[in-house]
Amino acid sequence: MKDFLPTIIALILLTILGSGYVYLSTTKEPLFVAKNLFKVKASEINKILITNKNGVYTLFKDENTFDDNWKIKLNLLSKENSTFTLPANLIKSGDLINILESLKTVQVLEKNGENVSEYGLSTPSATVKWQSKEGTKGKLILGNANEFASIFYCQTNNSATVKTVSQGPAFIFTESPMAFIDRNIVDLELENIASLTVDRKKDSFHMQNTGTSLFSVSYDNQPPCPAHPPAVKYLIDQLSLIKADAILEPSANQTLINASSTGLSPPVILITIEKTINVNTPSKITKKSAPRNFWLKIGSRVKDEEDLLYVMVSTSPFLYKVRAEQLLALASTGSEYKSTTLFSMPGLIYDFFIVTKPLKNGPPLKIQGNRKGDKWSLGTDFQKKLKELTAFKFYSKLPVSMEEAGLKPFAYSIAYSYNINPLNNYYIGQDRGKDLIYVLLPDQSVAAVDKYCLKLFSDFCKENR
Repeated sequence: MKDFLPTIIALILLTILGSGYVYLSTTKEPLFVAKNLFKVKASEINKILITNKNGVYTLFKDENTFDDNWKIKLNLLSKENSTFTLPANLIKSGDLINILESLKTVQVLEKNGENVSEYGLSTPSATVKWQSKEGTKGKLILGNANEFASIFYCQTNNSATVKTVSQGPAFIFTESPMAFIDRNIVDLELENIASLTVDRKKDSFHMQNTGTSLFSVSYDNQPPCPAHPPAVKYLIDQLSLIKADAILEPSANQTLINASSTGLSPPVILITIEKTINVNTPSKITKKSAPRNFWLKIGSRVKDEEDLLYVMVSTSPFLYKVRAEQLLALASTGSEYKSTTLFSMPGLIYDFFIVTKPLKNGPPLKIQGNRKGDKWSLGTDFQKKLKELTAFKFYSKLPVSMEEAGLKPFAYSIAYSYNINPLNNYYIGQDRGKDLIYVLLPDQSVAAVDKYCLKLFSDFCKENR
């Protein structure tokens, strides 16, 4: 029995200690429950004002845009009396409002706020003021960061209570406004461009909107000629996709811009664009030329970063670094934007047919020409006429129905062949009173052609009846 006495005593002591632990565990105050700092949904927030050591900036929803895109208004501390409004980075703006909705209190330290200076709240790391669509407002003051505990000390609204929040999500409020600027630096839409000029040291070309988003192109002191719409659209699309790899801080900007190393004074390439703007009236929306131009300057390669180029745009005060591969579309010359011919290789055509609308109630009029050597059955002038007919340009293939294109019924049909090859058939649409008419091409796609084409067909048919 004596041998078991120590064991029995130990079991009794463990039982007593265990009972005490259960008692203490069940009678102490409940643990702190984390709560959201603000009762607001991210989707309701439409304005945020942030002040920190990097500057003062406001993020706000632009209600003038279709999808309420975010914009940023900057008042940089390094540039006195300099305020700028730019498109904001939508992902970063979304992160900001989501954090405001979900940020939770980690701990409540004191309720009377007597020692705010100890927590850095008298000289905050950041002050955040937000506003909702309904007019609800909130305020967050971030004090010092406790790196060991990974928290910020903070106060909310007008409360003196000192709380803590997680450092990770709250760090976004201390970031530079540069982090919130959209890096897509060119905002262009084809239909809103009146003209576009590309000036390079070796050459230049100019594009002019001739109506309905069709452009002419001029280069090498040559008169304007129709531009090929897919090529124009490709150029505008590529410009619109230019995205900066880096935005340089304002303090470094002026030094760099004044230095010849950027290649921006004068620029290696200068793109000038005259934009059109929508003017709202009570009855309709009209378009007119904007009173200002947009320009894009491309400079030299960045030292030690050969795949990057210096870039500036007229809508921003900042200097950007852009990857050279994004600017490859600007390597094309003006001649590469000329429109595509409607008929190919006129010198090789041997047979040519035009079928017109019937005269009154008679059968359709058919005009046929055959070539033997250099002689045409329709006379010596036919070769000249044929060159005129085959000089037409089509602007683009369009997703329109036969009815919309005036091709049901068509006005004329044209067919030609190269020696013994099969006929190539074209159907010319009705005149709808516009600058262009539609043509059904041999591949059954519909293209737009200058209205002059229809007049030339009419004249040619009258001469050969």
